[in-house]
Amino acid sequence: MLGGAINEIKMYDKILSSSEISDIYNNGDALSAADSGVTSGLITEWRLNNGVTESNNKYDSTNNGGTFS
Repeated sequence: MLGGAINEIKMYDKILSSSEISDIYNNGDALSAADSGVTSGLITEWRLNNGVTESNNKYDSTNNGGTFS
C-alpha cells in the first residue's frame, strides 16, 4: 500500500542524469518536462493535477476512484 501521494509522473526512454532530475524537481517543486526543459527522450507525462490525461494522448488512463487535491 502506498502511504503517500503520487504526482508528476514522467516516462523517458533513457536514464536521466542527476542534473536533469534536479532541473525537473527544482527547489522541491515538480515541474512539467517542458517547463523544466528536460524533454529529450520524453515518452509522456501525467501531471495529475485535475485528471489522468497524459501529455501525448498515447495511453488510455482511468481514474479508479482516486481524488485530486
